[in-house]
Amino acid sequence: MSSTLTPALILLGLVLLAIGALVVVGVVALVVTTRRRAVTAPAPGPLVLEAPATSATEAPAPRPSVEARLAELDDLVGRGVITDDERTAARARILAEG
Repeated sequence: MSSTLTPALILLGLVLLAIGALVVVGVVALVVTTRRRAVTAPAPGPLVLEAPATSATEAPAPRPSVEARLAELDDLVGRGVITDDERTAARARILAEG
């Protein structure tokens, strides 16, 4: 049996070689792109939970009057949200704070 290379076998070899070269080039391009992104992407910073900053010119919200706070307690009792004992304790705190 002679081992002669026919033009079809040579062509098949060249096509397989070209496909292999394209696969290698694609993998190299993927690796380079991934490394570039990793280098240029900023590192995530630590997660910091902070209260919103208030400016020095912002005044604190006005506190409701004692009468309004006591009326709110009566409303809460009327709606069944708090009990009479809870109202009595809260009422004493409100009156003590003034």
